[in-house]
Amino acid sequence: MNMDDKDIHKGHRERIINKFINNFEGFSDHELLEIMLFPVVPRKDTNALAHRILRIFGDLPGVFRATPKELMTVSGVGERVASHISVTGRIFEAIRQKEKRQGVVKRFYNFSESRKNLAEYFDGLAEERLIILLLDGKYKCLTQLVYDNGGADEVSGDAPEIAKAVALYKPRFALVAHNHPSGCSMPSSADDFSTKKLNAILSMHGVTLTDHIIIGRDEAFSYHVSGRMQYIKDCSDSENLFKNIID
Repeated sequence: MNMDDKDIHKGHRERIINKFINNFEGFSDHELLEIMLFPVVPRKDTNALAHRILRIFGDLPGVFRATPKELMTVSGVGERVASHISVTGRIFEAIRQKEKRQGVVKRFYNFSESRKNLAEYFDGLAEERLIILLLDGKYKCLTQLVYDNGGADEVSGDAPEIAKAVALYKPRFALVAHNHPSGCSMPSSADDFSTKKLNAILSMHGVTLTDHIIIGRDEAFSYHVSGRMQYIKDCSDSENLFKNIID
């Protein structure tokens, strides 16, 4: 390939990526496949390759169901491209199976329902995990931030990441939960401290922290049910902090 060909492909890729970023609707199957192949086919025409793959497998579902060996029967598809497409297909299938298992939409509107719905996040864990669930006005989960290996300090120090998630998903409520693999679900002073920090971060962005639930081996503790959440809010709500500064 000469320099002119490289420049043509580079310019085409830049144009189609800009088009996708600014308006990702309305792309055809071959254009989507073409863009997906950019990282693994850096110096060739992925448009023609995408067309060849689709001719063999019919449509995107057919492409992503194909095995690596089946994909490699297409001219121009080597191990790297076949593996990239096949792994993507397995990811799509894993997502589909998870959504199928979940069935009805889960909501986190009280301690009983929240504890039941949190089971999948902590089942079988031997190490500590902390999650922040961002919820809409009907307590449906919009997204979650997951921190493994006892990440309370990491979360409280990662205000920019939380702020970005809040700006993207625009939640109304948030729920915090973590597990105590040792078994006892009672909160420690460190748990109180991290809860205050998280509440302060969320309240500054107009998000109400509804609860912090600690999952033990056979029991669970709710800051809200115990009344401890009110103490947390008195200490760390942005409005209260601002008032204390003025006073």
